[in-house]
Amino acid sequence: MSKPRLRKYLEVFRWSFKMQMVWRFDVAMTVLATIGRIVTAWVLWRAIYAGNEYVKGFSFDAMLSYYITSSFLNSLDFSNQMSGEISYLIRDGAFSKHMTTPMDPFGFFSSMTAGESAFHLGFSFTAAFAAALVAGLVFGVRILFAADFLLLPFWS
Repeated sequence: MSKPRLRKYLEVFRWSFKMQMVWRFDVAMTVLATIGRIVTAWVLWRAIYAGNEYVKGFSFDAMLSYYITSSFLNSLDFSNQMSGEISYLIRDGAFSKHMTTPMDPFGFFSSMTAGESAFHLGFSFTAAFAAALVAGLVFGVRILFAADFLLLPFWS
């Protein structure tokens, strides 16, 4: 791909990234919702672990660490959003405009999603770190990291 062709996709990436930052209230509410989900998970898992040190081989700290990690990874998955947007544009008849622009539709939507993902990667990492910090300082949870990535539960 030549530089002039790549430049337009980088512009879509930049535009998409900036669009995510425009809605400051939405960003603030997402931070609060993320922390709220972590606190809710803490309360629910604390009730499940009441009187038990381990449940199915996991300690409370390990389970909460797993929950925070999986929440972070799930926040980066845009496949449903992207496919939903494309199917909506097709049903609405608006997808045809992407057939007449000098950009490949796949490249356009990939660049747009990459821009959103880049924003959410930084945002989610910050929110997950903040939630882990709150969980550690306020609730005394020790955040655990697996020594071997392949031992994490979602691989089994």
